[in-house]
Amino acid sequence: MELARKLKQKSLHEYLLFMYQVEDIIRACKFEQAYIAKVVMDRFGSVAEDAEADLAWFLAMSALMKEEKVEQRGHLQHVVNLVNDLHQLHLRLIRAPEELEYQKLYHGCASLEADLRLRGGQEENIVSLFLTAIYGVWLLGLKKVAVSNETRQAVEQMSSMLALL
Repeated sequence: MELARKLKQKSLHEYLLFMYQVEDIIRACKFEQAYIAKVVMDRFGSVAEDAEADLAWFLAMSALMKEEKVEQRGHLQHVVNLVNDLHQLHLRLIRAPEELEYQKLYHGCASLEADLRLRGGQEENIVSLFLTAIYGVWLLGLKKVAVSNETRQAVEQMSSMLALL
């Protein structure tokens, strides 16, 4: 899918959030091709020439989810690998003396990480934790649930840190 390709080139954390959405959409469609086709057309506004390619991409993701046995929960292995790669980059940057901008953002997010963990965040690493939190807030927005200014600011902080990876 062209959108996924562009996001992956532009920003890995935005691509990962998109892939979380794709996985949830496929699950919501119960892996049924007709439902997936309708959602692809409705949600992503595929134009006629891209519609077949977009649907084929979604169906390939659906098949991959079944193959990797993540029909109920979890993420595709390539998504997990990218999260882990970003986490490894994060670990290098917080130790690199020349990466002061990133370190400043990271230290500003330390209390957010602690707070998310206190609230039950069980993700293995900070990148996964922040992606899950950002995605959760985005889902709340879809449900028209009000989020506080503090939460919006926290999402901005986490996104700023992830954007540098």
